Amino acid sequence: MAETKAQETGIFSRREFLRWGFWAATALATAEIGGAMLVFFWPKLKAGAFGGEVNIGTLDEILGQLPVNAVPLYFRDARFYLSHIEDGLLAMYRKCPHLGCVVPWNFEEDQFHCPCHSSLYNRKGEVLGGPAPRPLDLMAIEIRGSEIWVNTGEITQRSAYDPSQATSV
Repeated sequence: MAETKAQETGIFSRREFLRWGFWAATALATAEIGGAMLVFFWPKLKAGAFGGEVNIGTLDEILGQLPVNAVPLYFRDARFYLSHIEDGLLAMYRKCPHLGCVVPWNFEEDQFHCPCHSSLYNRKGEVLGGPAPRPLDLMAIEIRGSEIWVNTGEITQRSAYDPSQATSV
């Protein structure tokens, strides 16, 4: 078989060079896209933010700011309200169980009022009116020494309020 001049000298022919260049560029582009997707989809759990455990302060600090039946404290980054009722503390997810709207505290009405479809909730998160099918969801509260931790990664649905849901202080 006749060898070409490129094969005799050991260098690539133009066709082989372009073929190798095409596959190298394809491999590089695939690696870049894969790396970008990995960075994009990798979970970004920040300490002290939604999706993990959040230290909200010491018992003395929180109870000093939040007496029994006071306006619930809102923790924006962690996406919950902390309510101090007679039975203890409740960490309630800010999302309405009806359609997922953010439920703010209404100071004039002294209750949570969903702006989307007017569901109403009391300090315990119980439904007072509107189309909401159940009370506000809860997040677990744990007291470690003198610090209060809320696990925002585990949201518990409930059908009614029970005093055992509150964390005693």
